[in-house]
Amino acid sequence: SHTFIFIMFIETRKFLPLFIGIITGVIIITLTSRNGSKIILCSSNELGKMPDDLNHKPGKYSKTKSYLVKKVKQTYFINIDEAKKLYSSVRILCYINTIPKTHKTKAIYVKNTWAKRCTKYLFMSSAYDNELPTVKLNLSYPESRKHLWSKMRAILRYVYQYRNDYDYFLKTDDDTFVVMEN
Repeated sequence: SHTFIFIMFIETRKFLPLFIGIITGVIIITLTSRNGSKIILCSSNELGKMPDDLNHKPGKYSKTKSYLVKKVKQTYFINIDEAKKLYSSVRILCYINTIPKTHKTKAIYVKNTWAKRCTKYLFMSSAYDNELPTVKLNLSYPESRKHLWSKMRAILRYVYQYRNDYDYFLKTDDDTFVVMEN
């Protein structure tokens, strides 16, 4: 029986660092989350709205022309106080690379979701679209993967004029989803 107790003591000592780590983690999370901030749970179709107008209206589908888009039901924790503070203090210019073919199928959804969280957002394309804040780029080559560097160079030349107006620049494509609070 003494041997059994000794083995139990040795096995318990192996897991002691794990238990201490878990307890320490719980204590740290508890202490850091008690700063008075309001934390809400929202679905991904509400992420594009600014913190003041977040509401929990369940939506299943939205129809746009011939496209049926199911709204994703993922959840994220958003610290509203932190989001408001960051939105008013950190200036971010988001420039989104797109092509005319995907303005209605991809870019419009970027505009209606996460792009609203940027201080300013621009869609870079070879064609103007009055539903998007589009910058029509004068490209010397047709838009294609083969000439992507040519388009990127034109985008960087355009964005350079804003170099003193923003703290950060975020380059994405129209098939990207960004949680701006991160």
